[in-house]
Amino acid sequence: MLKGRSNKPEPIDNGAEATGYQSSPTSPTSLKTPTITAELAPPKPRQGSRSSALTGTTALPSPSPRQVPLTISHRGTRHTHPENSLPAFLSALSFSNTTALETDIHLTSDSHVLLSHDPTLRRCFGVDKKVKDCTLEYVKTLRTLKDPNVDCATLTELLSLLVEKQNVERGVWALLDIKVSAGSPQEVITALQRTISEFGGGVEGGYGLDYWKSRIKLGIWGYSYVPFCRHLLPGFSIIHIGIDVAYARAFLERGVTEFSLLEAVIMGRKGKKFMAEVRVKGGVLCSWTVNSPETMRWCTANHLDGVVTDEVGLFGDMCKEYLENPEVKGYGKLPWGRRFENAAVRALAWMVSRLWRWTRGGEGGEDACWPSGPEIEVVKGSEQRGSRNGAVLLITGELVLFVCMVRVAWVDRFSVFLFCIIFSVNCFPNPT
Repeated sequence: MLKGRSNKPEPIDNGAEATGYQSSPTSPTSLKTPTITAELAPPKPRQGSRSSALTGTTALPSPSPRQVPLTISHRGTRHTHPENSLPAFLSALSFSNTTALETDIHLTSDSHVLLSHDPTLRRCFGVDKKVKDCTLEYVKTLRTLKDPNVDCATLTELLSLLVEKQNVERGVWALLDIKVSAGSPQEVITALQRTISEFGGGVEGGYGLDYWKSRIKLGIWGYSYVPFCRHLLPGFSIIHIGIDVAYARAFLERGVTEFSLLEAVIMGRKGKKFMAEVRVKGGVLCSWTVNSPETMRWCTANHLDGVVTDEVGLFGDMCKEYLENPEVKGYGKLPWGRRFENAAVRALAWMVSRLWRWTRGGEGGEDACWPSGPEIEVVKGSEQRGSRNGAVLLITGELVLFVCMVRVAWVDRFSVFLFCIIFSVNCFPNPT
């Protein structure tokens, strides 16, 4: 049975120690691109892993009780290394169950693609500046506050890591979380297209966009990115990252069949119904960010295609537990306290999603490409702007209540949750 997180992962030779990487202070391409002369076949799924669109194949088989979700490392091993850094990615790849690397992108002022979750440099580098206001040359002079003190990685450096021989043989791919704060859809996707197409220009035969279609997945939050992805990066997988089942369903109805949704959202009644709809259309459903043993068991028992997690080693142990032990009645069943917490999270996620779509929808421009429908219709005009401040105050108050909820008994959590629901129904302006 499971004895806890594995502190001694199965060794994988990545050509460098995870903690011994020395970054270049100025060069945006500090990793050397190796020459690969052999033709690269599509990666084959490992035994016990799901064979799905996530691994480059086209068919999604029926769920099997002996298949486990793919392990997607969330910003590398960010608990032990600076998040979104090359040492964090190398550390994640030292675990044999790691299938993919999830990372976030923002653009510098000179349109270089930087691997950064935040729009500012404050939290990771201690500099109170926005990424979009800094050049790549300046950002490369900074060092992370967390040890080991390294520079900020770029997409080019991540691509160099992916084409290393051992990672090609393992079929490692990257999920790019394209932040809405990174820039306009056209600006961001154009920068991605340029960076990917120019990579490996000095390598014999090059790589080209076709090579990366099975190695890079485009994670988007808003539908306004879809037309640009399809036009500038045709054939690349588009994964909707979100917190709202209703909004995700609009993507599914318009040809986007791969999803990465908040774990609490998938675990609800509507989430399970959406899971069935995705499977009928041969799609892919992942969950983020799954870090607790009970939610890992739930995701495994319900045959999700992938799990985005900070705890790569722990999830590997959970998968081993699931594969080696016989079926146990009630495996993956959530405790009641966790169910109430998930219900509160779903309510808050719904409100945040509505507010986000509601406020951005009135701006026109790129968001004119958003899908429409009875649950997705975005209101434009002055009346939505007039009530915006009240909605912001409401959301802020309920977020404070939720923070308090996680520190009290489940009975009190449920009471506060009911209060939030009643208050929201009566006070929250309906954007449709």
